Amino acid sequence: MSRNKYPEETVQKILDTAHDLFLKQGYEQTSMQSIVEALGLSKGAIYHHFKSKEELLIRVLERDYEQHQRTLEETLHEPGLTGLQKIRRLVYASLTSPSQREQVRIALPVYQNPQIAVREIYQLIEYSTPHLCRLIEEGNADGSLSVQYPYETAETLQLLFTLILHPQFISFTRGEWLRRVLFFRELCAKLGIPVIDDKLLAVFEEYFDAISCKPN
Repeated sequence: MSRNKYPEETVQKILDTAHDLFLKQGYEQTSMQSIVEALGLSKGAIYHHFKSKEELLIRVLERDYEQHQRTLEETLHEPGLTGLQKIRRLVYASLTSPSQREQVRIALPVYQNPQIAVREIYQLIEYSTPHLCRLIEEGNADGSLSVQYPYETAETLQLLFTLILHPQFISFTRGEWLRRVLFFRELCAKLGIPVIDDKLLAVFEEYFDAISCKPN
């Protein structure tokens, strides 16, 4: 007879506990032993599902990303919005979502790992670019956008957004962050996607403070 009748429940408990400890203590300060003690399980029970702390972190981040994807799907099918409005709604949701902010705070110290960084960029290209392309095409059709190369523009914006704005990959001050946001706003407008309006600009400012990057 199997020792664990509910392996999925165990996995979810491990992920929940690891997520909470990574958020409260930081990834580097959280050991597998501290996760074991918080769960009240044997070390073997955890290592049966996750071979290392890094593997556990990746699964925690993947689960958060899957939740974000569900939000994206809901926005894609939301009636009564133009393509541009849907894109703005997605950016707003990404910046204000508590789970997304927690994901960034958890991941900040470990995105210097090339394997994890490449994995994140690959996920953006594979999953997010086609959705953004679809919204750009909707915007072209309803007149809210005018983009000549929808897929290529979507792919470029996803990569640039990740590489120049995400503090996982580059450490910068608040002032440097705001300059990058203003640059990105101008770039998007020149590409035919004026997505960052004044409301979103204010959200970008608040987002930096919320994820506790470097001070001014």
